[in-house]
Amino acid sequence: MVNKRTFHLLFGFTMFAAGVFGMYDEWYNVLDLVLGVAGPIMVLCGIIFMSIATKRANALKIVYLTSGLFLLLAGAFGIYDEWGVVRDVSYGIIPIISIVCGVLAVVTGVNRLKA
Repeated sequence: MVNKRTFHLLFGFTMFAAGVFGMYDEWYNVLDLVLGVAGPIMVLCGIIFMSIATKRANALKIVYLTSGLFLLLAGAFGIYDEWGVVRDVSYGIIPIISIVCGVLAVVTGVNRLKA
């Protein structure tokens, strides 16, 4: 039976290796991650800016409304224009999540070895 420390180390190295291989094998999807995330982030920022504008009564209200509307429209067009890239975000983020999980598992295993 494998104890917890050994499991953490084996799992961590396996996930890290799978993530590095996934980044090598799916590098184009990892690069598309930036394009795929930009549209939804712009839409969220536009919604936040427009909600801030509803609580303002001064001259900044127009600035918040204008920038919020611009970000909302640009983000919506980015999602429409790059729909395939937005869909590929899930494929591009899986190797990154694997690497992070692997590093966390190794760190947990090493910390338990010290204790």
